[in-house]
Amino acid sequence: MLQEIIGSLAESRPVVDFTDSQIHRENYFSFDWFDSKVIECFDRIKESGQQEIVIIDYAVGLCAASPGESIKLVTDHINLTTLNPLLGPNNEAKGPRFFPVNDLYLQPGELKGKIGTSVVAGLNSMAEPTEKEKQILIESGATDYAYDFVLSSLVAAHRGLKVVGILISGS
Repeated sequence: MLQEIIGSLAESRPVVDFTDSQIHRENYFSFDWFDSKVIECFDRIKESGQQEIVIIDYAVGLCAASPGESIKLVTDHINLTTLNPLLGPNNEAKGPRFFPVNDLYLQPGELKGKIGTSVVAGLNSMAEPTEKEKQILIESGATDYAYDFVLSSLVAAHRGLKVVGILISGS
């Protein structure tokens, strides 16, 4: 199912993938984790004139009601990483110092009703929340948590790119 979803989304959008999905097509970029190479990739995507991208990442589902693996469309995020990939002097040519993240996530019509949705909490790399912390995440509106997705989305927003966020979620 992931191949089918990405196939339709990638026809007009570059794909940045943290899942090693082995999707070999033009404008497909695979990374093991978020680092400066991801930022450079976003710069190249923006310079090519693209306005939208697809970001795919693994996530951990917070709701026991949906066990097993599922594919979800991101509708919003909560940044709890304590990191900011945009620290330091701002390069106005790449994006403004203060940039909007509201309406960052696109909801393509071809996916509506076909896959679930997610509000993803971004956590520091390899942080494993306790049961109490998971409950706080759920009460805050999060349905999943991930490690690379939110930082990537912040850089995309800074570059003026809209994001179709896809999570492969397991519990």
